[in-house]
Amino acid sequence: MQQPKICFRIGDLTKVALIGTKGDFSKANGRGVHRYMYELYNGMKDKDKDVIIDKIEAPSLPIVHTAFGLTFLFANLFRDFSKYDVVHNLSLKPFFNLGRKRFVLLSTVHDLARFERGELGGTGKQSVKMKLWKGITVRLSLASVLRSDVIIAASSLTKRDLVRLLGFDSKRIFVINPGSGDARFFSKIKAKKRKRTFILGYVGSFLKKKNVEFAIRSFRKVKGREFRFEVWGNKAYEYERLLELSRGDDRIKFMGFAPEDKIVDIYDGFDAFVFPALYEGFALPIFEAKARGLPVIACKNAQIPEETLKYCFLAGDEEEMAKILVMLRKKGYDKKTMRRALEYARSFTWEKTCDNTIEIYKKAIKSREGI
Repeated sequence: MQQPKICFRIGDLTKVALIGTKGDFSKANGRGVHRYMYELYNGMKDKDKDVIIDKIEAPSLPIVHTAFGLTFLFANLFRDFSKYDVVHNLSLKPFFNLGRKRFVLLSTVHDLARFERGELGGTGKQSVKMKLWKGITVRLSLASVLRSDVIIAASSLTKRDLVRLLGFDSKRIFVINPGSGDARFFSKIKAKKRKRTFILGYVGSFLKKKNVEFAIRSFRKVKGREFRFEVWGNKAYEYERLLELSRGDDRIKFMGFAPEDKIVDIYDGFDAFVFPALYEGFALPIFEAKARGLPVIACKNAQIPEETLKYCFLAGDEEEMAKILVMLRKKGYDKKTMRRALEYARSFTWEKTCDNTIEIYKKAIKSREGI
């Protein structure tokens, strides 16, 4: 059955197929990879008169797709891509095509953490679903990446991982950072009224790799009723464990899911932001927080790209993070540093991401025999 496709013809020279699963390109899906797909498609479709951008979506069957990504694989296996110069796999789902002879295959890799470390796992034994996911989808996805002619890496760290873990030719990997937010994050920041309570914030998931436990333990070392920790995220993964860890300290508030239409207001309600993840391909929330003028605390030894950690406060242990919080409460956030961090974060625009991606398309076409 013919799958849904939306075509915006704006030229005759380079034809590009952006591939995903139905719903992947929707703004309603929120953040991370889906935000990248939404912004890239909508930012490029009318941008260059010499490029045609098609959005092609495989069907979504929640149970099979979520566990294995096999509907995506089979939907594209026999699909006719003969009219395209470039096929761009945006989300690291396993992609294979029996008719692949003419087009350049380009893959975006956001990070390899979930493949190297199994980030979706909990604290106990791996479920059957997890074992199957790692045994089937991970291997197929990595094989798909290795068959790519060109890779776009979301960060310098991801590029290093691709070379180190997969042995991919570094000359065929191009680092193109995502944008740090849309126009909402670049809007004017209202002056904050001085208040008694100093609010530390976290926005994200409760995956084990997010290391929220570290932030909670650190916060509990801070004395004083003038501190509060607002933790935003869905009640999944490590949530129950974190709730138990917070028991007895009513200054720690679990706020629930952060609605996308309220996200800027949520950031603006914080006085500082903590993102203690152990490893990230890009760590968009750090950029969002800096774009809203917040001091950001991260872990000193985390595997997070250097471009992300610039202008962050780095804590080596729980005591150091607690001291940083007390210092920020007492002395405030240096205005000069805040201005530099804000300008730096806002320099990562989706427009720049789209421009750089189009340039890679053109370079790939001109160098079909190898980049």
